[in-house]
Amino acid sequence: MQNLVYLIIIVLAGGAGWYAGSWSGKDAKQALEAAQKAGEQIKVSRDKIQGELDNKILALTSTHDTQVQQIRSKFDSESAEWKTLLAGRDARIGALNSSAKTFRQQADELTRQLSSAKSPEESNALKARIAALEGQAKTAEVEVKGVECSAQPVPKDMLAKLRGEAP
Repeated sequence: MQNLVYLIIIVLAGGAGWYAGSWSGKDAKQALEAAQKAGEQIKVSRDKIQGELDNKILALTSTHDTQVQQIRSKFDSESAEWKTLLAGRDARIGALNSSAKTFRQQADELTRQLSSAKSPEESNALKARIAALEGQAKTAEVEVKGVECSAQPVPKDMLAKLRGEAP
């Protein structure tokens, strides 16, 4: 009989263990399902944020590429204008020298006429015209020097700052 009592106790203990174990398994399964749902929600949220970021990156890249293309186009047109200007440098120097020479000759002619001026008004008018011609000649000569200067190479250390480089 004593063995039968032990057997009943063993069976009851096993049933109690199985019953208690089945409850803890339910909690674990529910926690696993909740974690899986939370993981899926986080993944959906991450995919949404990643999509928004990808769209922003595409928009910024497109804007950047457009701006770069505009800068390149502007640079190309300015470079072409600059090359055209430099190509006409010798002709411009010749024209400026010629005009300066003409202004000087006219001023010399008026200076000779100044000694034979008949009235102070005529003398003042000739002096004003001489001063204007000499000013025009001086302006042309200064421009010639400037255009001639454009043919000279510029030291690298002076250009480095313009390029944003260290000298």
